Amino acid sequence: MEKTLIVGDVHGCSDELDRLLEVAEWRRGERRLIFVGDLINKGPDSFGVLERAREYGGLTILGNHEAAFLRYVRQGRFGHAHFDELRERMGSDLIDWISHIQSFPLYHEEEDLIVVHAGLHPTLPLSKTPGKILTRIRTWDGEGRNLDDESQPPWFELYRRTKLVVYGHWARRGLTLREHTIGLDSRCVYGNQLSGLLLPERRLIQVQAAEMYVIPTDLPDEMNRT
Repeated sequence: MEKTLIVGDVHGCSDELDRLLEVAEWRRGERRLIFVGDLINKGPDSFGVLERAREYGGLTILGNHEAAFLRYVRQGRFGHAHFDELRERMGSDLIDWISHIQSFPLYHEEEDLIVVHAGLHPTLPLSKTPGKILTRIRTWDGEGRNLDDESQPPWFELYRRTKLVVYGHWARRGLTLREHTIGLDSRCVYGNQLSGLLLPERRLIQVQAAEMYVIPTDLPDEMNRT
């Protein structure tokens, strides 16, 4: 496996991203950089995070918040405070940034690794899985009608392959370490940690959030709003 740093959901926490890369001793050209998606929204500096990810040559998987931002711009439904600010900071380069975000893949797969934002369909191949599932799944009800039903099993309990899957998205559950699946959303924007995974050594790197940027008063609804 190629030397890699995979970073969990950053959500605009640019200072924490800088510190994580420093702690991980990441150097461009020495170790590739992959983001599980949700670079933006909620935190203080979404544009700064997008800039860093692009500047560092990182591969970013499309998250549900990037997908929501693309819909916001396409449909012209302005009034979302964080998205309004991000659009303004993109300024005259808006079209270029939109094209860049549209280039984010729904998943990355290689011989011994899959990186996806939310998770996998229990039976469909990746290439035939709808983007909504790849960017939003948490649980599986057998049909995909409700992708976040606590009465149903988490998608990863139905995963039967041995290829490592690294994902984010599930802030409510937090850091989730299993033999063949690793969830890296450790709730940085809610005042917890930003997590990264060094491969092939499978070493976890974490930095503490500088502050609680969002108060998690109702985490399930908050996460599903966009």
